[in-house]
Amino acid sequence: MKKFTGFLKSKTSDDPRVSSPGVPKYHTYYQPLHRIHKAVALGYADLVSVYLSCKESYKSKRDHKNRTPLHFACVYGHPEVVKLLVEKKSNVNAVDCNHVTPLIKAVQCRQETCVTILLQNGAETNIVDNAGNTALHYSVYNADIATASILLQYHADINLENEKQLPPLLLALQQKHEEMAIFLIENNANIFTCDRVHRTSLIYAIRSELGKAVQILLERGMAVKTKDAYNLTAIEYAAKNQNHM
Repeated sequence: MKKFTGFLKSKTSDDPRVSSPGVPKYHTYYQPLHRIHKAVALGYADLVSVYLSCKESYKSKRDHKNRTPLHFACVYGHPEVVKLLVEKKSNVNAVDCNHVTPLIKAVQCRQETCVTILLQNGAETNIVDNAGNTALHYSVYNADIATASILLQYHADINLENEKQLPPLLLALQQKHEEMAIFLIENNANIFTCDRVHRTSLIYAIRSELGKAVQILLERGMAVKTKDAYNLTAIEYAAKNQNHM
């Protein structure tokens, strides 16, 4: 068996991930201090099972940031441990100090199998964290269409706005994730939504220079002369893009 000390030195960090501009920072590694969290982080399902049989409360053991073993299993991507914890009735919707659920953490860390297991066992898709984002928002930040598709199958709200008043579609356009934006449009995202300064999805697509998305939005009836709070239309934003070339 690996020594926990060596694992801690080489495999874990509590530093926020390096994120691109506009993307909320979040942890992709946790520092496991309790024995159950260490075993979970290492993926030792047999050892986790032993701990759980010795002390039932271990399944919901919290660390200093209110994270449960299920959070650790998701951040490190151990589906077999996720299954074990779920079978032992761990709370799939437990929130940590940032109101992050195991599902949100699994999505953030691109752990698709863990996402599926959680959803199959009652994980709620529309819980919002302290940054105002749902699991679907994080799949958009990651341009992770496969995970977004799974979330939508389990009733993720495709039009739910985050604290910046951005539903997933506007977020995808803002982040210049064109294929994700098109995927959301094809899955009936509301293309007529606006942000807090009344910028439309068409304006977002034009500002991000996403030609294919612009074409699809126009074909679906988006108006080019709708003005935002700055009294600018999509046509005027397109002209600005041309002037900056």
